[in-house]
Amino acid sequence: MQIKPRQNLLEVWQAVARHSFDGGEWDWGEWGGRSSVADAERLLCLLYPATEITAFRLDDPDTTQRDVERALRSAGDSSEIPGNLVKVLSEFMEQHRGEESPTFSGGYYFAPEDPRQELTKEQRAVGVVDAYSMSVTLCLATLGFLKVYRGKTQRASTLAQIDRLWDATSARLTAAMVSLLRSFTVNVVDVSSDQGQALTRLLGQGRLSERQVLQRFQERFKALRAVISESVTLGLDSDITDELRNENRLFECGWAWSLVKGAPAARQDPGAVVHSAGTRPAVAGTPHHRRGRARPSHRQCGDLAEDGRTRPAPDRRQVLGAAVSGPGTVFRETSAQPATKSVPFSHLSLELGHLYMEDFVEGPDRLRGHFAAVRPWVDAARAGVGSLPAGKRPRISTCFLIDDYFSRLSTPAELIPPLLAAAAEAGLTIDYLARESGCAVSQPGRRDRAELAESVLHRLVESPPPGSNGFRPPVSRTGWLTNGRRAPSGRTSAALDATGAVWEPPSETGARGHSVFMDVELWSGPEDERTWSCAFLASVWQLVRLGLLRDNGEPVLTPAPWDAKEFPAEWDALPPVVRLNPLAAPFTAYATCSILPARFLPVEHAVRVILDQVHVEPEALRQVTVRSQGEGITVPAAVVDRTSYVFPPGL
Repeated sequence: MQIKPRQNLLEVWQAVARHSFDGGEWDWGEWGGRSSVADAERLLCLLYPATEITAFRLDDPDTTQRDVERALRSAGDSSEIPGNLVKVLSEFMEQHRGEESPTFSGGYYFAPEDPRQELTKEQRAVGVVDAYSMSVTLCLATLGFLKVYRGKTQRASTLAQIDRLWDATSARLTAAMVSLLRSFTVNVVDVSSDQGQALTRLLGQGRLSERQVLQRFQERFKALRAVISESVTLGLDSDITDELRNENRLFECGWAWSLVKGAPAARQDPGAVVHSAGTRPAVAGTPHHRRGRARPSHRQCGDLAEDGRTRPAPDRRQVLGAAVSGPGTVFRETSAQPATKSVPFSHLSLELGHLYMEDFVEGPDRLRGHFAAVRPWVDAARAGVGSLPAGKRPRISTCFLIDDYFSRLSTPAELIPPLLAAAAEAGLTIDYLARESGCAVSQPGRRDRAELAESVLHRLVESPPPGSNGFRPPVSRTGWLTNGRRAPSGRTSAALDATGAVWEPPSETGARGHSVFMDVELWSGPEDERTWSCAFLASVWQLVRLGLLRDNGEPVLTPAPWDAKEFPAEWDALPPVVRLNPLAAPFTAYATCSILPARFLPVEHAVRVILDQVHVEPEALRQVTVRSQGEGITVPAAVVDRTSYVFPPGL
């Protein structure tokens, strides 16, 4: 199977042009004008690719490519197509506008529950969220198209038509945004209520207690709860705000299919034009859109009753909506983007080792031998940092990672003192001590906390190799991540395959001459009881040391000072990362260097494959760039290039 997106898109355009253009004139057909959703979707088939993909641009006749022009020849030549689109878009804006404001009718998308009945004209004219959201996309595409095309034509009549279309599109965009705000609703649920119990069972899936469900819900949606309750733009009622702040309540939020009953009208800011689209009174009485789940009586959103009449709604209001300014406004909810807190940076984070529990069992001699072999390479790594601008001394911190995730053959009280003594004997100081289980769960002692490893998993963006067809499930389902194209499956032996298509080797994406292919297992076991692989936890460890991970804007695995003379008898009583040296440079750094036994080489190769496909928060990357440039230091753009390794012989 081969995917040819350009050819497929050109074929879609050709079909749309043949169907819609008759002698260069747009033909809306029998159903045209009856549904703003359908009409907008039809126009977006042409306009969205034309404004999102450079090769498909239609706003500049001089740059229209030949195959694009051939596909749209029913709409005219390259100089005629933009003008025809302006005419069609103007017709759309006029058809879907009432006496005072734009309309967003569902039209023939609606159907009566009783097939023997007919819907009235007023019922078919009710606006729907699909129309609001579709209009936002269409209007943004239209404004982008007009902005370029206006500078490419000199005809006065066309320029005047463009100006009128610009105004109409701006008005529709504002109207659609207002309507989307007025269609958003929140439902706060008491855990002890019937609906709360049903929601608890749904979230728990029979594996978690009610208390665990509530704890996880509070942790996962803490930021969302704060955003909704504190948002001025959404205009939440004060009684709902009070209920939302009660963390012992569950809540649902989202869009109704139409305007929520009782949604406040948009306010007009002085000097701004606010269009009153979406001010049509909402009709109430909808059943919940999921079968088998009762709708609470106080949650009313727009719907049509069988007899076309509206049902009364109680006075208590569960709606959101607020002021929206006029054309040209950028709609942004700043509180929906938690501030990304910065972290201090060293120039280098130097890892002095990573040992398994089995290594510690071998006794003090094994530890002394380890640090004796590490010491020369520590000196080399320090010297490798070089001099800094203005004669500043480099900030270098050391760390050591202990495996308490895969096995716990000893306790911190028994294991850590001999480790520190062996390092000191070699003239080394361990500034920070970390537990590998902390890379799986940020608070290993609390299994109800969200897993740090899982949050990194959700940030993986697989790099599709050339020729991939989407057949293989994503990494979030398989648990395997690769650096190229796997060998095709389903082949037979040469004796049984008459076509000769017996076997194809895997290949590395971007290989230099020959491939070094790797397929990395990220976890094993069922989804609810995953055991993360050493390679994946080591990837999390590198991201933590580079200061690139955040949890709702907050740094993760922040080192905790350890002033006690003794260490605890249980690993879970020890913080995930402890600062042993009060004078140490910062734990996080612009770059990392790990001095490890050679047996970790394949693991760290897998780490590089993973890091190369992790999407890091842009603000975290920006902070590193700003801080490093301020010190006159250049940090590699690619995260994987900020890591380095030493594998001493005999370690």
